[in-house]
Amino acid sequence: MGQRELEIKLEVGSDILDRVRRKPVFAAMAAVKPSQTSLRSIYYDTPDYSLRNQRASLRLRAKGGGWLQTFKSGTGVVNGVSNPIETEVEVGGPSLELDRIGDAEQKEWFAKLVDAKPLDPVFETLIDRTIWLLDCDGEAVIELAVDDGTVEASGESEDISEIELELKSGPSRALLEATEKLFDGEPVDLATMSKAQRGYALLQKNKPDTASARPVNADKPALSTEMTPVDAIKTVGRSAANQILGNWALLGGSEDSEVPHQLRVGLRRLRTTLKLFSSLGDNAALERLSNEARELGRIVGAARDADVLIEDIVTPVMARDSADSRFQTLLLVLEQERATRRQAVREALAEGRWTWFKLNCTLFEQAVERALDTGLSADANADVAVFSARELDKAWKRVRKRGKGFDRQKVSERHAMRKSLKTLRYACDFLSPLFPQREAARFGKRLKKLQDIFGYLNDVAMAEELETFFAERYPDRDDLQESVDAIRKWHRKQAKAADKKAGKRWRNLRESPKFWAA
Repeated sequence: MGQRELEIKLEVGSDILDRVRRKPVFAAMAAVKPSQTSLRSIYYDTPDYSLRNQRASLRLRAKGGGWLQTFKSGTGVVNGVSNPIETEVEVGGPSLELDRIGDAEQKEWFAKLVDAKPLDPVFETLIDRTIWLLDCDGEAVIELAVDDGTVEASGESEDISEIELELKSGPSRALLEATEKLFDGEPVDLATMSKAQRGYALLQKNKPDTASARPVNADKPALSTEMTPVDAIKTVGRSAANQILGNWALLGGSEDSEVPHQLRVGLRRLRTTLKLFSSLGDNAALERLSNEARELGRIVGAARDADVLIEDIVTPVMARDSADSRFQTLLLVLEQERATRRQAVREALAEGRWTWFKLNCTLFEQAVERALDTGLSADANADVAVFSARELDKAWKRVRKRGKGFDRQKVSERHAMRKSLKTLRYACDFLSPLFPQREAARFGKRLKKLQDIFGYLNDVAMAEELETFFAERYPDRDDLQESVDAIRKWHRKQAKAADKKAGKRWRNLRESPKFWAA
C-alpha cells in the first residue's frame, strides 16, 4: 500500500509570497537554501477516463535525468486539501511499468479499473518548482513548493501558479500550525483543483463556472457506534466546514441567494458542533473558531436579510397584486440594496483577517487534534451513543426551558426559543444516525414543522423594518410607504395564523418521545 499524502494548496499572488518570505518566522523555519527544478509530467488515462472517474491518476515525471512513475488514488483537491494515497517508483525510461503500480491489492484494483483498455498520454504539465524544507521546531518537516508553469492538452495550454505545503514527517497538526504562522493575515484563496484536475478541465474545455455552480448543502455526517466522541467531532465538524468553504468559494461569482444562506447554515452547524463536543477538552483555539463563525454569520446575515425581504416578504404580496406598479418600484429599490450588501459581504470575506478561520476549517481534523493535545477529558473515551444522548438531552432541556409560558411569550423570548430550536435541530441531524431511525425521523419531522413556523415569524419581523428603511431613504415617497403598509398588513395577518399553529406544534413536539432516551 502506498503512503497517504497530506498537503494544502493555496492560490496567492507574488506580492503575498514576497511578504511571507520576509517574515522572521519564515527565515527561522527555512534555514536551508531552496532548491529549484524543472518538472515535466505526462498523465495517462484510458479513452473513457476510467482513472479520473474513480479519483485516480497515473503519471510519468522527468526529474533529475531520470523518470518517476506515480500512481495516486483518492485524488483531487477539496477546499485546498489533497490527501491521496501515493505509490512512486523510479522507472527505466519514459514508459509505464504497470507491474510496479503498487502492492498486490493496488494492482488488483488498478487492473479492474482499467479493464485491459489502453493507457495513453492525455495531457502534460511543465512546471518550474522552488522548494523550501521547513523545520517546525524539530517536531516536523514540511515541504513548501512554489509552482509556476503550464498545463497542456490537445494544443491548448493554461498557466499554473500555486503554493503547496506538504507534511513530510511529524504530526499532522504541524501542517496547520506552519501554514498559520506563514499566511495568517494574508488574503489567500484555497486551491480548488489539482494539476490533474486542471488538465482534465482543459482537455474537455469543461472549466468550473462559479456563476452556475450549485450551492453546497448540508450532508448527513456518517456517524457509527464504533466511533469515539473525538472521531465524531471530526466527522461532524468536517461536514460543516466543507459546507462553509464550498459556499465561500462560490460567493464571489454567484448571484444565487442560496449561496449566502447555505454559508450561514454551515457556520451555525460548525458552532453547534463545537458546543456539542466542548466537554472533550478545553482549548482557546476552538473557542476562537466558534467566535469567528459567529462574527462571519453576522456579516453574511446582512446579505441574507436582503434576500429574505425580497423573496419571502415582498414577492408573495406582489404575486397577490401584481398589477400594482408601486410594488415594482419598491422591488427595484430593494434589489439595489441587495446588490450593495452582497458586494460589501464579498469584500469583507476577501480580507486577510479570515485566513486563520479558513485554514482551521480546511484542516479541521488537525485543528481538533491540536486542541485536544492539551489534555482529554473522560468524555473523550465515553461510549459515543451515551455521550450523544446526554448532549441531546441538554439541548432539549434548553428548548423546554425557553418554551415555558409559550402562549404568553414576548417577541424577545420567542427569538431566544427559536435559536435553541435551531441548535437542537442541528444536533439531531448530526447525532440521529446513532439511534433508532424511525423514532428519530418522527421527532425530527415535528421539530422541523415548529422551526419552520418560527423562521417565518422571524422573517415577518423584518417586514416591520421596511417602514423605517424607506422612511429614512425616501421620506417624500408616499407611494412607497403605502406599498410598505400593504405588505406589513398582509404579513401580520399571516403571522397571526402561523402563531396559532405554533402553539399546537410546540405541544406536539413537547409530548413526542425523545428518540435518544429510548
